[in-house]
Amino acid sequence: MMTGTNTQLKAGIYTLLTLFALFLLVQLLLGALYMLVSPGALSSPSSLEPLLLITGLSFITPLLLLPQGRAAFALLRLPRLSRRKLGHCLLASAAILALAFAVDELEFRLFSWLGWELKDEATELICQAINSGTPRLKLIPYISLLPAFAEELFFRGAVQGTLERLAPKRPRLVWGLTSVLFALMHLSILGFVTRSLLGYGFSYLCSRTHSLWPGIALHALNNLIVLYLL
Repeated sequence: MMTGTNTQLKAGIYTLLTLFALFLLVQLLLGALYMLVSPGALSSPSSLEPLLLITGLSFITPLLLLPQGRAAFALLRLPRLSRRKLGHCLLASAAILALAFAVDELEFRLFSWLGWELKDEATELICQAINSGTPRLKLIPYISLLPAFAEELFFRGAVQGTLERLAPKRPRLVWGLTSVLFALMHLSILGFVTRSLLGYGFSYLCSRTHSLWPGIALHALNNLIVLYLL
């Protein structure tokens, strides 16, 4: 029994490492190709859309190459929700968003009070693009829709699915680990707690509905709100 558990644990860890390694490899290859085709483009605000497209493709590509991708794509089914469960999910989504924005404001105030001048690189790039005259409407597919779809497939579909097989009776632990990995992949201390909280909410919705679409919708809505608040 113990040997079987250890084998399953090793297989799960190997799967997660392979997922993240392939993500980094694809991102490096596509990034290098982009710099070869458009040298010097990284210093331009117009580079935001291609960089976000590269990141989105980097999340999706490993799922096309690995068996875990089939399980992730299988979750792209419309949830069958009763009125009661639909109402519960809508209330939970509203609570998740409200709490996330409140925590984000607290994070910002705390770091300001501590005198830490932290910046979120992704937010800075978006602000540069907007200030350079790029219409927010043009940025919606790259900032709201594509990240929500690609990241939910990768994290809630593949990563969470792998962790659920390792700990099927500990869903909250699985949601927590998935949300922390989700926040870490954004490579920013500023907003880490907020992203972890959002990720936990997305994981909860996925587990509750057995579908990625509620999390994708909430993820896209969150990014859309952030875009128009910048």
